[in-house]
Amino acid sequence: MSSPLEIALRLQTVKVFDYCTELETEVGGILFGILFAVARYTPFVDVPVDLIYSLGPTSSQVCLSLYQVGSWFNIIGTVAAESLLLVRTYTLWGRNRVLLVSLLLLALGCIAGSAVVGAKALSWFQYQDPPLGTSGCYQSQRIAIYAVDYALLVLFETGHVLFSCGVTKADLTHSHTMSQCVPSVVSPRTTEEPSHCASVLGWYSLCVVYTSNVNSQHHSHRFPSVRIRRFSEHTPDGVSQRFILPPSFQLTSHHETTT
Repeated sequence: MSSPLEIALRLQTVKVFDYCTELETEVGGILFGILFAVARYTPFVDVPVDLIYSLGPTSSQVCLSLYQVGSWFNIIGTVAAESLLLVRTYTLWGRNRVLLVSLLLLALGCIAGSAVVGAKALSWFQYQDPPLGTSGCYQSQRIAIYAVDYALLVLFETGHVLFSCGVTKADLTHSHTMSQCVPSVVSPRTTEEPSHCASVLGWYSLCVVYTSNVNSQHHSHRFPSVRIRRFSEHTPDGVSQRFILPPSFQLTSHHETTT
């Protein structure tokens, strides 16, 4: 009988293999290759920085510098990942300009609010020697204002849900045709039942809320956006197939299944 370690190793091997086999298709079908690369590969930079921050230095100046570097990479990657989601939503719902303007205004408002919070919080960072048996940077106090960042993330994702469902209902009410990419990206049940679309988007929003809640309780000694960003970039299959993967990739998949 295989040990838990062997089972975990096999599962990781399958995951890496699947990642490698699908990589070419994803990169080839993405609308904005640079945006995809930034969202996909900046974790290879900020995760090591986070590990060094958590396990390595104890100097206050080094800790603050590491935090600033990691935070900038997280900001860049998060903006890229959310931009991909915005582009997918815009394309999915027939390139509706009202939706695009609404999402852009919402995104700018959330980014501005997050920038103000980040700039304000930097002056409050203080480090001290970690407790016995603990390594890495240790903040002397919890910075509660970072909860605003998680609230803004929830607001942005909820905005996606509300705007997308609103446009879907209007399209299905006044027209029986949708964008050419919609039948391939969305299941037939989704195009026939707006409630199914709302339920899928609702579950996605609830997952973001839950993840934000968990992070807000454990962010005092780690980079606040790391784990949330991992969630945004690696959403469950049922959601990613509809909202995250490139339309051309989904068109190919749909064509193969129908033929």
